[in-house]
Amino acid sequence: MGPGESGEKTGIYVISIFGGVPRKLREDAGRAAVAPDAKLIAFIAGKGESELWLMSANGENARKITDAGEGGRFLQLQWSPDGRRLALLKFRSGAETSNVSIEAQELIGGSTNTIFSDQKLRSFCWTPDNRIIYSLEEPPPRSNDTNLWEIPLAPHSARATGPPGVSPVGRDFPFGT
Repeated sequence: MGPGESGEKTGIYVISIFGGVPRKLREDAGRAAVAPDAKLIAFIAGKGESELWLMSANGENARKITDAGEGGRFLQLQWSPDGRRLALLKFRSGAETSNVSIEAQELIGGSTNTIFSDQKLRSFCWTPDNRIIYSLEEPPPRSNDTNLWEIPLAPHSARATGPPGVSPVGRDFPFGT
């Protein structure tokens, strides 16, 4: 389960595809992602969805990895293909401005780097071939529309290896013909 309405309790559950009773792993947590090797679960918790946590696949050994900082909150997370990093969609609001970014958090060593930042950033995924595909909101009057873009990443550093570009994902659809 992900974050709910204001004041609503959330949690992370294991649910078998074969049926049975769901088993709660964690309360007051959401937006969970299972590591590629299925040994760890990353999730967002804390007041205002401002903390990144890890726990074992059975819900034990939970530990806080980082927080979003003053005025920050995490909107989305995803594992890197090799399971050594997490990418986070982070929103930060300040007195005068706000910012939305995709940041890569290294699990061993704890370093963080910003992959991409844009006010119109809405969502992303980290592909098995080390690209970040993300959606950007269009300017008015089409601000309800988004387009897909991509950034190639170096596999061992999660740093961009080229400029953002139009994703081939968006080019192959026969819409509007």
